[in-house]
Amino acid sequence: MNADIVMDVVAPPAWTEPVASDLQHVVRSAFETTGTAGQAVKAFLQGDWLGHPLHPVVTDLPVGAWTVSTVLDALDAASGKDTYARGADAAIGIGLIGALGSALSGVADWQSADDGKVKRVGLVHGLLNVTATTLFGASWLLRKGKNRGTARTLAFLGYGIAFFSAYLGGEMVYRMGMGVTREAGGR
Repeated sequence: MNADIVMDVVAPPAWTEPVASDLQHVVRSAFETTGTAGQAVKAFLQGDWLGHPLHPVVTDLPVGAWTVSTVLDALDAASGKDTYARGADAAIGIGLIGALGSALSGVADWQSADDGKVKRVGLVHGLLNVTATTLFGASWLLRKGKNRGTARTLAFLGYGIAFFSAYLGGEMVYRMGMGVTREAGGR
């Protein structure tokens, strides 16, 4: 399958371009209008202190936690018992906390994207991540009411969406060069 075709289907210019441009303007304005504090937050979220983008580092937390929850939920479903339920629930909670840091650092990186295709794919990537996080959040809440079957279904669906969104994130970095600098020691 040609990745360019996938990207054109996922993020066509017709609706994504104006939405992405307007949202980027809002995010940039938020960083700029808050002065030096806003610039310091942006620099932190972009990983200036780390020497490379922060977003790829923090995405491992929700993706890893949700992978664990998916495995534990599958084991529970296959066994018909709730042996791994508490572990799955905890992993989803950890993933939700990690998703916040991942989203903030991702938006901080994305707001500086000038390439139209990267900007559009980044918008869809973010929307898919919000959808996956919402599904995991609903799953987490349903687990509190002991509605495990529906909770597992929402989590499995959220994991599939997060998995595809991670693919788009990889495309943005590895094929489109988002956040990549070829200079030694530079960003």
